[in-house]
Amino acid sequence: MAGLAKYASKQVYWAKDIIFLVTDGGEHGVETWLKSYHGGGGLYVRSGIIQAAVCLELPPAKSYAGMGLFFEGKSGQLPNLDLVNIVQYISRVERIPAYLHGMVDAPRSSTWLEKYKRSAQLLLRQVSSLAIGKSVGVHAPFLRYRIDALTLSGIVRPTDPVSLEYLSTGAAPVMPTPFTIRSIGRTVESTLRSLNNLLEHFHQSFFFYILPANEKYISIGDYIPAAGLMVASLLFQAMHLWWMQGSDDMRSDNPETRIDRINAYYAFLRRTLPNTIGIIARVHLLGVILLIAPIAVPYAVLTNTTSTAYVFTMALASVSMVLHISDTYWIESVRRMVDWKQLKAVVELYVAVVVGCLSVMNFSLAVVLFGVTGLPLVLTRVWTSATKIHRIANVCMLLLASPVCTLVLSRAALGLSPLDFTSSPFRMFLGDFYHFGNLAYPLVCLVYWPVNLLCMIVALMP
Repeated sequence: MAGLAKYASKQVYWAKDIIFLVTDGGEHGVETWLKSYHGGGGLYVRSGIIQAAVCLELPPAKSYAGMGLFFEGKSGQLPNLDLVNIVQYISRVERIPAYLHGMVDAPRSSTWLEKYKRSAQLLLRQVSSLAIGKSVGVHAPFLRYRIDALTLSGIVRPTDPVSLEYLSTGAAPVMPTPFTIRSIGRTVESTLRSLNNLLEHFHQSFFFYILPANEKYISIGDYIPAAGLMVASLLFQAMHLWWMQGSDDMRSDNPETRIDRINAYYAFLRRTLPNTIGIIARVHLLGVILLIAPIAVPYAVLTNTTSTAYVFTMALASVSMVLHISDTYWIESVRRMVDWKQLKAVVELYVAVVVGCLSVMNFSLAVVLFGVTGLPLVLTRVWTSATKIHRIANVCMLLLASPVCTLVLSRAALGLSPLDFTSSPFRMFLGDFYHFGNLAYPLVCLVYWPVNLLCMIVALMP
């Protein structure tokens, strides 16, 4: 870094200022510096609007097999595709290729199944990173300030002697070979020169894309129809349930009873719709408490152990609310005051609006949200007359799709032990929301958690 800065300071062809930033604390250190640079702290020396950022992460090694390229940000934010293409092209020229997420494409001699499997693995990594905001590099805070950024991370060979010695004995890190340092420096310098020649920000390429391979991309026009199909499945079932609500007499084709049927229909809505809205409001009130209560206390006070205890406490409160609401409407005198078809239809309309709006901002998060809320909602109580076996099957399915079960299963994805309650994914989501404004935490509290409870109420109602 110091050598590159010394070299760049002697050149006369730079049309823009170059800032070399060394921070500790990863994303938090970069976020603190950006706040200070944009007027939120005591940083008085500035160089104008930042155009782009290239972040380097070089672990101890003798040489690298290549560079891992990470470009996803929080809440589905992406850099312009031109920046990703420039870095990949320059790295190939400098003979230290940059692979997306450090994954090499399947060889050309591979079968179509092997190529498909490799592309699917890379695709799933990107979707998971964009959906939950999983940290993949220190470039993420730059994207919040509309600065195109990415991270280049060295790929260490499994048999590298320097890396093995560092991991086993904790010896002082040794710099890579001069050839490796030269290739990385030339890659960064060529990237900076490419940005130096631009008169304005990248804007003519894509900001919404998915990369299934290192030299292929999927445009938003190709994958956004999938979001339309997800929303359509909710809307069509909601319209069907709205038509089927109430008694069969209100759906008669007899023209002589048309006025009576209209009056009965509006009387039915006046009787049941306030109760349906009341159930939804009560459940969402619990979600609001789940959202606000941890924010009201300092983040440092909410440790991993207390956050895990908080989640299970809210889970017990949620189960109590579900049992209380569903048991209330089994009473004969109030059974006619609510209709499960109406409740499910209204919830499906709500989820369809959320998924539809979210798909144009963060398609990956919209897909995940539909998978954990929309799909269980569609499959809840698909039978007109639910038996005891159907109700038990529905409840078991909803328990497996519940937020608590998902948080427990996410420990494996985050590399945590399922029985290690000293590390909490809930606190990780809360920290991303608290520091970076990630949308995963509020969506869990205000959409995922309440919709799962409403599905259980629908499954248990008479």
